[in-house]
Amino acid sequence: MYKNEYLIYGKMSKILVTGGAGFIGSNLVDRLVKDGHNVVVLDNLLRGNKIPTQTLSKIKFIEEDVRNYEAVKMLPKVVTLFSILQLF
Repeated sequence: MYKNEYLIYGKMSKILVTGGAGFIGSNLVDRLVKDGHNVVVLDNLLRGNKIPTQTLSKIKFIEEDVRNYEAVKMLPKVVTLFSILQLF
């Protein structure tokens, strides 16, 4: 991943990662934070939280299910969305 991949108009992006506390999502979140992005994670923690403690303090974490429409419509506006799905 290159640092400039998620630049929008020369600024760091505000990025929403759904499922960001799982194995794949947490690694993505960690990388995005290291690249200087403003990251919001939405996860119901069904499979636990794998986000490193030092990264967790640098993000906005919302413990909620993505299927809850009321919670999703209250999310902050973001520029980019990553959705990590666990199918089983």
